[in-house]
Amino acid sequence: MRVLLIDPAGAQRYVTHNAGLAFLSGALLARGHDVRVLDLNNYDCSDDEAAEYARAFKPHWVGASVKTALVSSAEKTMRAVLSSCPDAHTIAGGPHISVLRESYLSRQDVFEYGLAGEGEVAFPDLIEGKNPR
Repeated sequence: MRVLLIDPAGAQRYVTHNAGLAFLSGALLARGHDVRVLDLNNYDCSDDEAAEYARAFKPHWVGASVKTALVSSAEKTMRAVLSSCPDAHTIAGGPHISVLRESYLSRQDVFEYGLAGEGEVAFPDLIEGKNPR
């Protein structure tokens, strides 16, 4: 599967890289998936450019790391990306999902799935059609 992982742009830019997406991409690569990471928090890239990148990559899955302060940024970027690959499945992970879980997912219309906690096993299982642990 082709998987695009996104770290949305936020107010604290150029501070650190998203270790969670690094671990997740490593787990996906180890299981044979084609993974790309768009780090919009450390590299300048507009939503239109992110959408164009997604159009060229043609991901089956698009995931975003969602921190509470970046919910609107993550949703905005995801909408732009989905405009160029509307058949891709979407998943949100990160601290916001881990804390709020279903209460967040039920109030938004961008993410099909939410992943609470560490996803190195559960996310590959999900996209491979296995029962996520």
